[in-house]
Amino acid sequence: MARLGVIGGSGIYDIPGLDITDTVKLTTPYGEPSDLYRIGKSADTEVVFLPRHGSMHHIQPNKINYRANLWGFRELGVKKILSAGASGGISSTMEPGGIVVLDQIIEHCWIVVVEIVRWLVEPAQSGLRAPLGHGLELEG
Repeated sequence: MARLGVIGGSGIYDIPGLDITDTVKLTTPYGEPSDLYRIGKSADTEVVFLPRHGSMHHIQPNKINYRANLWGFRELGVKKILSAGASGGISSTMEPGGIVVLDQIIEHCWIVVVEIVRWLVEPAQSGLRAPLGHGLELEG
């Protein structure tokens, strides 16, 4: 069974309904990830969850060790990652509480490096966007 990685952003420190079976602390060639990886199962999917800002929300966006976080997911056998977060509006037509399924990388910290982009492997072609968008009204 392929593992799905989930990165929680601001305000997302756990996943309701995820039955945690293990926690893993990793050290990577890039240093420490943001927090412990929480491994569990939701329905028929094995999930590896990591809160991007740490479970106490103590890591500022420009201080997140993105390389270590992604390396850790890779070490744990994750092939696809969903990243959830809160942010300002992308479009004036979006209402609060709206859901956006991105098909491009939007990066405002200006620290993402080429190695990370290569690890993401064309998110629009990965086959992940279509299942997420099933039943949603997609724009663009």
